[in-house]
Amino acid sequence: MELNGERNRCIYLLKSRGMAHSNQVREFLMSKNGIRLLPVYVGNGAVLTGSARLSQEARDRADNLLRQQTKEEKRRVLDGKRKALEAQIEAMRSELAQEEARVALVTQQEEQRERDISQDMLEMVSFRAGGAGQRKAMGQNGRVGDVHEG
Repeated sequence: MELNGERNRCIYLLKSRGMAHSNQVREFLMSKNGIRLLPVYVGNGAVLTGSARLSQEARDRADNLLRQQTKEEKRRVLDGKRKALEAQIEAMRSELAQEEARVALVTQQEEQRERDISQDMLEMVSFRAGGAGQRKAMGQNGRVGDVHEG
């Protein structure tokens, strides 16, 4: 069989007793080890033999390698994006936790201030009412306290 400027040995069996029919043309190689049938290689809709077959197989391997590398690169890019997103989420969680701590501290301080104001109001009311044998005065810490007269 002549294809692409070279002759290759091919075989075609019309009928073989006891075997399934095949309509394929097969390339075969003759060597000192005997005859070897090569598997059918159909590329671009034609049976390829000889150097055309070798060339097409090399192109197919290169294409497969490129597809594999492209797939791996896409996976690496996606992993990088996932890690960046997770880092952003963690930063936002940390920021939220800090803000929650600040709000809790401010709330606690406001509640303490309200308790102090209420206590001071009660002490003023008690001072104005004038307790029996007691007088209210400012203590050393600036808070109103009881001073007992002796």
